Amino acid sequence: MSRVAKKLITVPKGVEVTVSNGVISVKGPKGTLTVAKPNHIDLIAEGNELKVDVKNGDTAMGGTIRALVQNCIIGVDKGYERKLELELQWLAMTSTSPSGFRTQLCSRAKKVLAWQRQRRQKL
Repeated sequence: MSRVAKKLITVPKGVEVTVSNGVISVKGPKGTLTVAKPNHIDLIAEGNELKVDVKNGDTAMGGTIRALVQNCIIGVDKGYERKLELELQWLAMTSTSPSGFRTQLCSRAKKVLAWQRQRRQKL
């Protein structure tokens, strides 16, 4: 079995993982996510941990399913947030948003804009 598939998945409090009809469903405070489960892979619950069991030696798929379930657990428990830094010539902007884009100017760009305003006022 692959190294990734051998690792146990820790299920935090408030998150529920169910397997039925070839679908793994992960339910938590931020919503519900599902992953299609191949027939030759099983999830075994051991307390608050899950173990991936591969039947026919397809270890790569075992590691992939383990990673997908782990990402679903993180998504329904903590959620995801992306921090991007966009640089357009001298204007640097940062964007932080879990859904949509909210853009703010960096301190460097604010200084440049303030300097330009002062320069225009003097002219």
